[in-house]
Amino acid sequence: MTVIRPNSISGINSITGNGGDISIFRADGTAADVTVNNITSGVITATTFKGAVEGNLSGGTINATSGTITGNLGVGGVLTYEDVTNIDSIGIITARAGINVSGGVITGDGSGLTGVGLGTDGSVNTSGIITATAFVPTTGQLSHRNIIINGAMQVAQRGTSSTTSGMKTVDRWTSNYSGGGVTQSQVSEQTGTVFENGFSNYLRLTNTSNTTTDTDYRFIGQTIEAQNVANSGWNFKSASSYVTLTAWVRSSLAGTYYGWLNSRDGTGQNYTFSYTLSANTWTKITKTIPGNNNISIHNNNEEGLVVHFIPWYGTYYTTSGYTLNAWQAQSSTNRCPDYSQNWANTSNATFDVTGVQLEVGPVATPFEHRSIGDELSRCQRYCQKASVYVASGSAGNNNIYGFTVNFMTEMRAAPTLHSSSSIDGTGNFSSRRNGSETSGNPTIRNSNTNSVTLGHNSGQQADWLYGQVLMQSEI
Repeated sequence: MTVIRPNSISGINSITGNGGDISIFRADGTAADVTVNNITSGVITATTFKGAVEGNLSGGTINATSGTITGNLGVGGVLTYEDVTNIDSIGIITARAGINVSGGVITGDGSGLTGVGLGTDGSVNTSGIITATAFVPTTGQLSHRNIIINGAMQVAQRGTSSTTSGMKTVDRWTSNYSGGGVTQSQVSEQTGTVFENGFSNYLRLTNTSNTTTDTDYRFIGQTIEAQNVANSGWNFKSASSYVTLTAWVRSSLAGTYYGWLNSRDGTGQNYTFSYTLSANTWTKITKTIPGNNNISIHNNNEEGLVVHFIPWYGTYYTTSGYTLNAWQAQSSTNRCPDYSQNWANTSNATFDVTGVQLEVGPVATPFEHRSIGDELSRCQRYCQKASVYVASGSAGNNNIYGFTVNFMTEMRAAPTLHSSSSIDGTGNFSSRRNGSETSGNPTIRNSNTNSVTLGHNSGQQADWLYGQVLMQSEI
């Protein structure tokens, strides 16, 4: 180490410490202040730097307890702040590649932030809490988003299993097939992927008897009432207005499957899309679909929009090279591309669907879970049970022409009788006349959207009516 102790040194242009430090002291042994015009290399260590630091700083390190740079500081490499609690600026901090905050928070008043990008998709993702005076969506709504009814497959007023084609189990969902045999069933789930995502039921098709006939088919579908679409907020005439369909789907047979939307008024339009499934694996599918000027959906209680999930179509309904993801005029023989796998010719193949949501907007939101009471009330617009127990007082009076039962929910249109049974559902509807009891469907004297009037199954007056009827007004 080089030590210099004189009171003053003048006329010396440079001091070189040969491989060591240079320390300068006053005559009394205390450390002296140093005014340095130029240091070409090495390390400067000081308790305090005073005055302006001008010129370039390069090739070394500056260590200081505190310091002030009044001019511009240019850093060609990486500027690292070690153990710095605060960075205080009265001007603008510009970061060309963004600011990465790891393990900390950004605090303060953000009212002056402008031009802040929230991701390329315009979304904000946070694991914390967002507080706002009001949430105002520009597309869609915060509640009642799902246009589909019973998308979680909760309600099954007709039963939980059937080998008949049509709407026989899960409410609002038709399970149709032609050729061979299919069992449709509502299945409960208490483990696995869909259960972990909030779904305890799904609708299953099981292929119990095979077919290869080109005009045969299997599909699951729901027809949406026209006014529910017309008043949903979707401008179905505009290509820049969207609905988004999401669903959980599983098949025992791997392959590419198809689904479609079909508008029912005017010249019907089809929009077919594909999705790929691995065998026995639940897959969440999401499809955003634009409007189209050719779509027509009336503001009434008739058919409006149909959603189908299709395990298999025979070649009568398919076309090689069919154009996907585009609206086109519906055709009875041109609905989707050819299927490479034949689900309908695979013994005991299964196809499962749940968590279906159709909502207005270009983004899929989490599934709108509804209570069983809420979902049942929506289903009762199309299918509803009505119970009756009425007697004239004594056998043989035969003074009951009809008994009126009011519906709990106004139905879509005047309903027809689907089936009847005893009150507990285990036996038959009972009618009695002249003290003689008979079983069978009661006579429907009158029905409207608010009530049904029931009579003796012979059409004559009765002294006893006992049982329940299942009335339906499906689309």
